[in-house]
Amino acid sequence: MTSFVPDAATTSTYDTALPDFTAVVSQQRMHHEGFWLSGNTIQLLVDLGQDLVIGRLQKLKYSAALRELETAALVEGTKLTRYGQVASALMNDAPYQFGVSALHHGQEEMLQIWANDGMAVVVAGSAWNDGRFDPDQQRPDDQHFNLDMVPLLDLSTHILRWLGIGPAWNLPLEPDAIGADILDAKVMRDAPPPAPSDANDAFKDAWTEPWMIWSFDGSSSVGSLESLTYVHAGRRGQYRLAQPDDQSLLLVPFSSSMVLDQIEDRIQAVLFARPVLLT
Repeated sequence: MTSFVPDAATTSTYDTALPDFTAVVSQQRMHHEGFWLSGNTIQLLVDLGQDLVIGRLQKLKYSAALRELETAALVEGTKLTRYGQVASALMNDAPYQFGVSALHHGQEEMLQIWANDGMAVVVAGSAWNDGRFDPDQQRPDDQHFNLDMVPLLDLSTHILRWLGIGPAWNLPLEPDAIGADILDAKVMRDAPPPAPSDANDAFKDAWTEPWMIWSFDGSSSVGSLESLTYVHAGRRGQYRLAQPDDQSLLLVPFSSSMVLDQIEDRIQAVLFARPVLLT
């Protein structure tokens, strides 16, 4: 049984002992279940779905990519398997597309999604685990991406796991707006500037965490969604970014469960060509 460990900043803010979720979140790390494929291999998978024929003289040119695809059960020889046909068809002609971009310390990772009414092909870079892009995921190098097939019903939770979003105490920050240059320095530098001099204890605590900026997008033949953009402030959770003026950015706290609902709502909005309900 896990012993109770109080969250110091939250306990101080609300004047009652509340638990620290660090141990819980660390047990919910993203584990890629697909196959790591090079960018060239993924492009070959797409091309094979466009009737590319690999002749005997071309097999040497594509040999490395074909080996990766065969290991992933996407081809046999030079032909797509049934599994490969489904994946390639989605990547070529998916009625719905979604994407997540995540930026931290100058490193950008992407989650690209092609979906139909029941299934999604997900191509992912390194996931955000324990406040960083986790290199310990058997990723061969930054030219390889994890390709997986995910049931559409599980897509929103899959996105949250990749982003490393779990239980968190979202504390109101004071000041609740910061300059865009300060936010950029916090996200991009190894040694960010100090917290604002008028920051409350919650802000100072959040400032000790690694921050990431992430955005979710979706589109279909009908149109595209307005980007949903957040700051991921580590164990302090998610803060929606709003821009009240040209000089500052507003940090609005949202619970992890609300973020999940917002992403699911946007997926449904694309699927059913309806307006977004949770703004």
